[in-house]
Amino acid sequence: MNSVTRLRTEVGSRPAGLRVHQAPAPGGVPVEPVRELRVLQERAAREAQAYAAIEQAAAQLGDAAGRLPAMVAEHLRSLTEQVVELGLTVAKGVLEGALEGGLVDPVPIVEDCLRAATLGADDAEIEVAVSMSDLERCVQSVARAAPGPRSGVRVRVVADRQLRRGAVRVTTAAGSVRHDLRTVLDTVAERLREEIARR
Repeated sequence: MNSVTRLRTEVGSRPAGLRVHQAPAPGGVPVEPVRELRVLQERAAREAQAYAAIEQAAAQLGDAAGRLPAMVAEHLRSLTEQVVELGLTVAKGVLEGALEGGLVDPVPIVEDCLRAATLGADDAEIEVAVSMSDLERCVQSVARAAPGPRSGVRVRVVADRQLRRGAVRVTTAAGSVRHDLRTVLDTVAERLREEIARR
């Protein structure tokens, strides 16, 4: 027999008691530790990417949180505008319906305008213009509220087809004043819009 005994085995079999070692990599490191190192490196790279994504999301969340008060304020301002406009639209509809339906008595308005026009006047001519629908009631009212003939103040009530129901125009030598609840509501609406815009 030779000094070195050769063992012959079938392909794929492992003799009892024989240990098989991994062939070392070119650098002298066994293959299994090299694979494990690569797996760990890949895991570390994925964890680094996930951490970077978390940091980016946290930064975006911080930016959004910083903008939140301004966003809420703008949303509330927009909501306030919508509510005010809706309320004004309803108010205009109700007022218009009441005026055109004759539910608003123009007589108190005429009397107030007449008192203001004749205040301190000893000799004046005053023209009170109303709509055709309000003429009859206003003539009777002016007859009661106008100063007596001795005062020198003469009041004449006329119908103006351009005036809508409920509107009154008083004209004196100093000029004319028009009173219309629609205009009053428009003025209030404009002031409300200006107030909201300043906030």
